[in-house]
Amino acid sequence: MTGKANHVKWVGWALLLLVTVRTSAAGPRDDLWNQVDDAIKRGLPKTAIAILDQIIPEALQDQAHAEATKAICRKIALEGQIQGGKAEEMIVRLETEIDEAPDPMKPVMEAILAHWYWQYFQQNYWLFRLRLRRSRREPACIGGLECAGGPGSSPWGRRSSSPRSGRSR
Repeated sequence: MTGKANHVKWVGWALLLLVTVRTSAAGPRDDLWNQVDDAIKRGLPKTAIAILDQIIPEALQDQAHAEATKAICRKIALEGQIQGGKAEEMIVRLETEIDEAPDPMKPVMEAILAHWYWQYFQQNYWLFRLRLRRSRREPACIGGLECAGGPGSSPWGRRSSSPRSGRSR
């Protein structure tokens, strides 16, 4: 029991040391990031964008690719928020940024782009469903009568029985 307690004690001290070292080693742009966070909290996205415009070139110059990626994506998200939250505009902007970004940044930016595409799809799922329904070919109906319900329906407006359920709808 004492061995396990001793182990837990050492793990606790190691974590405390790690957190202390991490917080004491402040980055060169931590003040700017704090200003960005404060501007966002106060509802000032244009101010945050102006500060991010300072962070991006400095991070790229220092080859702090993770920080530059975070700043670029946050800037695009804030710009999209100002313009009404249109995901398609954010996607187009991120695609142009990916083309201009250094190679180490591209995989992460492409993953974020994939996430934004998925969000766009989820928000506009009904549009895609509507397009799918309109693109289906209407079945040929016997006797020139119009089919009421599309595939699987009868010319008289009632749906025929479903082969899966075995009952009429």
